[in-house]
Amino acid sequence: MGQVRRMASMPQINLIQSIQSGMRPRFVLLLLLLLVLLPGCRSSLARAVVKTPNHHLSFVEKLDPPAPPSVDAQFRVDVGPPAASLAVWVVEPDDSTNPRGTILVLHGLNNGRIWMLGKARDLADAGYRAVLVALRGQDLSSGQWRTFGVVEKRDLSQVIDALEQRNLIAGRIGVLGFSYGAAMAIQLAGHDARVDAVVAAAPFSSMRHVMPQYTQNMIPLVDMVVADTSYDRIIDEAGRVAGFNPDEADTVAAIAATHAPVLIAHGTKDRMVP
Repeated sequence: MGQVRRMASMPQINLIQSIQSGMRPRFVLLLLLLLVLLPGCRSSLARAVVKTPNHHLSFVEKLDPPAPPSVDAQFRVDVGPPAASLAVWVVEPDDSTNPRGTILVLHGLNNGRIWMLGKARDLADAGYRAVLVALRGQDLSSGQWRTFGVVEKRDLSQVIDALEQRNLIAGRIGVLGFSYGAAMAIQLAGHDARVDAVVAAAPFSSMRHVMPQYTQNMIPLVDMVVADTSYDRIIDEAGRVAGFNPDEADTVAAIAATHAPVLIAHGTKDRMVP
């Protein structure tokens, strides 16, 4: 990974002359990126890491579109602090009066419940009640900031509370998560003793460990702009922006804190979460 290139002070006229002289497009793109990012690079990257797709939006139940035909119930759960409204689908087994257990199904980063609907149907076919939760700020859930599990695990505990109030908890509670949702599943288990089992596909180990790779995959050429040593400062700034302690976004610590068995599946060629 490269060190920060000290090009931001290049006069604009020199950049224009360089472009006119036939400079390679990749290098021109790098220069433009530097001129845009360097003055507030750390702050911009920090906000980009924690800003949710629904940052400026809020949702109320009356605006929710009809659920797919295979979904048996949909509702919202108000969570917080900070306040947010999470969208929830429930897929019932054939014998909805006697499910084998209740499984929360959690999607990946910037995805939604529809991506997990096939998994929920498989669980229902096996006799389980599947509960698909849209994580804060994603799908049709509100919420300005993602916190890599620090707030999300509390959200999900409140979802379990709401399921209990609706008499929708049957049998033992499990959580199935993929990628970002896999880390949320493990962190929930470390936070809430009601979780009895976790299956986690490609979770990250901690925010500090995953963020450099995540950032480099999301923002082209960022590794040519940001030095290795800058990432901890960027993560600290992200925590200040979103109001959480990044050191608490630790999936490995959550495993040590849970009594639940955790099955982890991962691939050796995963570029996003190595």
